[in-house]
Amino acid sequence: MRRLLYVLIAAALAAPAALAGGGLPDTVQAVPVRGQAVAGGLTLWVHVFPAQGARGKPSPPDICSDGNQETVAPLFARANATGLAFRVNDASIPIDRTAALQAIGDSFAAWDGATPLAYFSVSDTGGAARPAQDGVNSVGWAKLAPKSALAATWTWTDASGRIVEADVFFNSLHSWGVLSACGSASVYDVADVGTHEAGHTVGLDHLSDPGRLATMYPSAPRGEVRKRTLTTGDASGFLAAL
Repeated sequence: MRRLLYVLIAAALAAPAALAGGGLPDTVQAVPVRGQAVAGGLTLWVHVFPAQGARGKPSPPDICSDGNQETVAPLFARANATGLAFRVNDASIPIDRTAALQAIGDSFAAWDGATPLAYFSVSDTGGAARPAQDGVNSVGWAKLAPKSALAATWTWTDASGRIVEADVFFNSLHSWGVLSACGSASVYDVADVGTHEAGHTVGLDHLSDPGRLATMYPSAPRGEVRKRTLTTGDASGFLAAL
């Protein structure tokens, strides 16, 4: 009887952690990391992208007017010297596969448009199910904790500070879509968030510009699409990272 009581108490104590996502084996912890030494002499960086309002701030009244700003997006690393080839975990896509793959491709293409180099390539299959230092640059959806995270990017840099590997994961606990116009649905736009995440894979940090216009601004509301297009500062940051 005493043993059964101990088991019941242990289960009760574990329940809150499981409900929070910390104890679930299929949940990925999206926790910011600022340069942690890992295997192979590499350094890990994790950038977490929260939903707008997740930190107690309401969404701005205007989320659709796009514009420009010239403050250069800051660097946390240098871009890979030869570019990165990404693979999508297509089995994880929670919406129309064709539309999502196009949006992911457009996210990377937005950055390629800022330079004459073909920095990115994207394959429709072969991505991992969760972030890992495995030699594959993956894009996909996974359950991220905390739920306030819309997406997160894991990057690994070498001793010279250049990115050698990167993984991008959207949070499957949120509602996603591929929007035709700003504010056209109460979902998060794949290309809007994806373009921001792609910026981290070239070495760009978050940029909190006053107008919240930059692609690298660190949050997004439902219905927004303006991060699909780079500001002058985003593009200048990319060129500085090369």
